[in-house]
Amino acid sequence: MPNQISSPQGIKLICLNFTRLPSDTNAEKLSKGLSNQIFKQVIPPEQPLPKIQDEYDLQGELINLSRQTESTLVLLFYNGQPSDELINFCNLLQDEIHMGWVTEQPTRFRSFTPDAPNLAENIQSWLKELQLT
Repeated sequence: MPNQISSPQGIKLICLNFTRLPSDTNAEKLSKGLSNQIFKQVIPPEQPLPKIQDEYDLQGELINLSRQTESTLVLLFYNGQPSDELINFCNLLQDEIHMGWVTEQPTRFRSFTPDAPNLAENIQSWLKELQLT
């Protein structure tokens, strides 16, 4: 999935594989697990990952990242089905970051069906829409 989509200028796309996310329902563990997956994609390997204790730490780091990169941040979840806990947790982050979900299960966020014939093009079009806002 990540190799099939290129980010338009001003968009920082972060692709997250459901299978690599914590299945735990604890908000602290979700915060830490999500932050590890997000920041290992955007922070150079020689820099330490931020210390995240809860969802508010993660929100703050996402705000900092957006300011540092001067980009619109976009998470794209793929390769599985979201848990209710993950969706509820992501509701807390929606003001800091845009989210898309490649899943059979509709969510309140932008959702894409994994077997759609033009999946990559549909995601690319959504990213271009975000670029214009």
